[in-house]
Amino acid sequence: MKKLPLIVITIFAFLIALVVFAPATLLDALVARATDDAWRLTQARGTLLQGDAALAYSHANRTVVLTPIAWKLDGAALLKGEIRFQFGETKTALGSTITARRHEIEISRLSLDLNAEVARNFLPTRAVQSLTGRISIDAPSLRISEPSILGNANARWKNAVLLINGQPLKLGEVQLTFADASAHISNQKGEIDIKGSAQNITPSSAPSGEITITPNAMTSDSTRQLLTVLGGDAPNTGNVVLRW
Repeated sequence: MKKLPLIVITIFAFLIALVVFAPATLLDALVARATDDAWRLTQARGTLLQGDAALAYSHANRTVVLTPIAWKLDGAALLKGEIRFQFGETKTALGSTITARRHEIEISRLSLDLNAEVARNFLPTRAVQSLTGRISIDAPSLRISEPSILGNANARWKNAVLLINGQPLKLGEVQLTFADASAHISNQKGEIDIKGSAQNITPSSAPSGEITITPNAMTSDSTRQLLTVLGGDAPNTGNVVLRW
């Protein structure tokens, strides 16, 4: 019986050493496994306890680096059965928090500036060749659990440009608001006006929704012709309606 405390201490010390000295590439492997290789932490450096990498998104054999990211593991949370990381774009700006519990992931004070290419695979059309600009995302609190995503978030895409058939389509500033499994999108000062919404946004299923593209006073004849490439419905009004 006297040996039991020593065994417990040894196991506990081993677990601490595992966390402290485990390479950062282990976190990359965990993220890849949890997302079916869609998200990766490339060029990972440091350890599981504290490190940095490049956050990347992969789809259709194409990987896009979105933003640098750094993290620090909150050791105290482990004692409560939680895995919690503070993270941000640099080691000196770890203002965001992600906490993993048994049936839930909670993200607090999220603030990221991402390569606009992250939005490519969420578009309801495959005619877009590339996306230009940066998307800033801010979310005070998000709770992700099957079957729901609860919370609020805002995204702003400045100087938004889509490349379609080699021709740029300038959207101006695109804004997206998310609240409890629903999202709304609109823009201003673009060559076209866009307005849309999506519902039933969950961790494991595609959302339903639509985006209406409307020519405005800034829309040239070449841009009107370009809109026909996007597909979707084209009512007599000249609008294009894209649906998921």
